[in-house]
Amino acid sequence: MDSLKEIIVRIARPLEYANRSGTHGLSALKDLGRFVSQQVLTVLGHSVHPPRVEADLLHLVHLFSDYETLGPDLRGRRIAEARAVLDRLLRTVEEAATSSCGPVKPAHRLWELPIQYVRGVGPKKAEVLARAGIHTIEDAVWSLPWRYEDRTQVRSIGSLLPGQEAVVAVEIRSVKLTVTARQRRKLVEATALDETGRLDLVWFNQAYLAETFRAGQHLMLFGLVKARSGRWTHLQMENPAFEILEGGEEAGGHRDLVHMGRIVPIYHGRETKTRMMLGDRIRAIMKVLVDHYADGAVDALPAEIARGRRLMAFGEAIKAVHFPAADANLDDLNRGRTMAHRRFAFEDFFLLELALGQKRESVKREARSLAYNLETPLPRRFLASLPFRLTEAQLRVLQDIHRDLASPHPMNRLIQGDVGCGKTVVATVAMLVAVGSGLQAALMAPTEILAEQHYLNLHGLLEPLGVTCVLLVGGRGKKREAALAAIADGSAGIVIGTHALIQQGVRFHKLGLAVIDEQHKFGVLQRAILKEKGYAPDVLVMTATPIPRTLALTVYGDLDLSVIDAMPPGRTPIRTLLFAEGQRSRAYRLIEDELAQGRQAYVVFPLVA
Repeated sequence: MDSLKEIIVRIARPLEYANRSGTHGLSALKDLGRFVSQQVLTVLGHSVHPPRVEADLLHLVHLFSDYETLGPDLRGRRIAEARAVLDRLLRTVEEAATSSCGPVKPAHRLWELPIQYVRGVGPKKAEVLARAGIHTIEDAVWSLPWRYEDRTQVRSIGSLLPGQEAVVAVEIRSVKLTVTARQRRKLVEATALDETGRLDLVWFNQAYLAETFRAGQHLMLFGLVKARSGRWTHLQMENPAFEILEGGEEAGGHRDLVHMGRIVPIYHGRETKTRMMLGDRIRAIMKVLVDHYADGAVDALPAEIARGRRLMAFGEAIKAVHFPAADANLDDLNRGRTMAHRRFAFEDFFLLELALGQKRESVKREARSLAYNLETPLPRRFLASLPFRLTEAQLRVLQDIHRDLASPHPMNRLIQGDVGCGKTVVATVAMLVAVGSGLQAALMAPTEILAEQHYLNLHGLLEPLGVTCVLLVGGRGKKREAALAAIADGSAGIVIGTHALIQQGVRFHKLGLAVIDEQHKFGVLQRAILKEKGYAPDVLVMTATPIPRTLALTVYGDLDLSVIDAMPPGRTPIRTLLFAEGQRSRAYRLIEDELAQGRQAYVVFPLVA
C-alpha cells in the first residue's frame, strides 16, 4: 500500500505538467477526474487520517469531478487550487513525520464516503440520489436491482414487428428538433438505418438530445416497436433507451457497453424524477462503483462461515448481482435465486440475528425489578370458572411463563399458535399472576376494534373475581379521564388498549406485565418509551402468524419462543395452504365450497385505498 505522501506526489505530477505547458497541457490531460478519484479513494479506503487531511483529499475529488466539461480558464483555476491543496497536504504529512505521533491505524472507510465523490455523480446528482436513500458508496452498492432485462440479443430492423421490445444496432442518418403546434412540446426526431431497413425515433421533452446525436453516429437502442401512423412500412420507437457506440459498430463497440448488449439491471426510485435518475444514470454510476471498488469491498461475514456455507465472496457477489454475466439465468435473477442473491440474503439474516442476539443478551443482563407471587389464587379461581380445561400445550406454555417470572431477569417471550388455540387464555393467566402480586398488566392490541373485543371478553370473565379492567383507546372525554385516573391510582388491574397505552399522559401506578397482541411487535422503541416512564415490565408477545418455528426464531430472534401446537377439544385443526398468483381461481373455488357448507371466509387485503 502506497503512503499518503507517495499518492500526493503522484497526483501532483500531471498537475505540474499542465501548469508548465499552459493551454496545451490543460487540454492534454484526459480522465483527470477518474485518476484523482481513484487515488484518493484508495488511500481513504485503507487508512484513517486527521479530519482536515480527509477534508482536503475529498476536496481534491470535488475539484476534478467535472473537469472534462470545463473550459480552459476554469481548468486553469482548478489546477491552481488543487496545487495549493496538495502543497498544504504535503506540509501536513512532513510535519507529522517529524512529530511523535505513531502510524495511523488501518480502517475500512471506503464505503462511508459520500456518493457525490464518485466519478460521474457530483453534488446535483447526489441530491437526487439522496431522495432515494443513497448517501454513500455503501448505500449504492446495497441498492440492488429490482428486476433485470435481457438485452443481449441484437435484432435487425427488418425482423422487427409492432408490439415487440427489442435491441437494435443502428446508424443515425438525420436528427432534428421540432416543437408541436398545440402543446408546444419539444420533440427530438431521428431517422436510423441498418442494412435491413429504417427505424424512426422520437424523444419527448429531451431537447438536449438534438445536440447529443449526429449523422453517421452508431447507437444501440432498446424500446417498444410501434407502427407509425398505423402503417407497417415505417416502424418507430418512442423514448427508447440508447447507448452510443464510441468506436463504431464495426470497431467492436459492443464489448464495454453498460446499457445494451447484456443482461441489464433495472433500478427504480420513489418519485418520478428519482426514477429517471435511477435508470441509465444510476446504472452508469453503479458500473463505476463495481469496476473500481468491488474488489476492495470489506466482507462482513467471517471467512470460515462464508466457506462453510459455500457463499460467494462479497466483491464477486456485488459484480454478479449488479452486472450479471451474459449467460446468467434471467428467471433466476428476477426471482432472486442466484448465488449472488443468496449471498446477500444470508448476510442480511446473519447481521439481523447478530443484532437480535445482542438485544436478547442485553435484556437478559437486566436485573428484575419486580417480584411476583406465583402462589396467588387468582389464576386458579379464573381457570375454575371456565367451562373447559386447558390443553397440554397451554399448560406447557404456562410453565414457561412461570419459569420466566421466577427468574432474576425480565421475561421476553413470544407465544405462537393458530387462531383459536387459546393464546389469550394463557396471557390472561399471566396477567392475573401480575394483578395477584400487586402489579398492573397492560394488553396492547393493534386496532381499537380488537382492543374493545378483548375488553368485553375479559371484563365479563374477570369482574366476578374482583379484577378491574379498563379500556383506553384514542379520543377524549370523561370516560378516558376516568380510565387514566384508574390507571394512575392502581385501581385498574388490567389495562386494555392500543398504542395509546404508551403515549404521553398515561401513567401507570405499578406496571408489571405488558402483553402485546397480533402484529404489534414490541421492539426497542416501545421498551425505551416505557423505560423513560420508569417502567421495566415483563413482556409477552402473541402471534397467530403461521410461520415455521425456525423462521419465527429468525423474525423474533430477540424473544424466547413458546408454541401452542394443539387445539382445544372440538375445534378443527387449522390447515394453512399457500396459493401462487396463477392459482387464484382455485383459491376462490375453495372459498365457495366452504360457504356452500355454511361456513364463513374472510379476505385480507394488503392495502386499503
